[in-house]
Amino acid sequence: MDKVTFLKSNYIMKQIRLYYTYLFLISSALLACISCSKDHSYIIDELEPPKQVENPENRVEYYVKYESYVSIPTSKSVTVKVNVLTEKGNQTLSVPRSWEGTFGPFNELTTLSITGGAGGNWNQNMTSCRARISICRGNQPFILKEDKSFGGTSFNVKYTVKEEDLK
Repeated sequence: MDKVTFLKSNYIMKQIRLYYTYLFLISSALLACISCSKDHSYIIDELEPPKQVENPENRVEYYVKYESYVSIPTSKSVTVKVNVLTEKGNQTLSVPRSWEGTFGPFNELTTLSITGGAGGNWNQNMTSCRARISICRGNQPFILKEDKSFGGTSFNVKYTVKEEDLK
């Protein structure tokens, strides 16, 4: 084999090796991109610590029903102001003599309260009022937790929700 033929064959061999090297590098890059796609995210998830999945049975979520009744010996319209703790915080409402309202969902154990009364000069010996707090979890029926009667036209009832209440 003469020198020119040898150089040509050596050049061709180098070109073939270079071609296969480029082919290998491009294939490796494509394989790396495909293996890191979102379809195979479980491979990446094995490296991350497991996320805490909240158990729905341990989750606190309940509703509260407040009731108030003010007895005043008059046929006139009487407006009663009540202050209740709702899922949005304390709210003051103008309500009729006999009223009930449901609020929630609440997501933490808290002290529920209803306070209020009727304005005006009434004979305190002839007036009375009553307030109640009931709670329920989800679609379950409401369970009465506090029920108090008062002489006069004002009331204040509180109840602290406990974990046992929501089982």
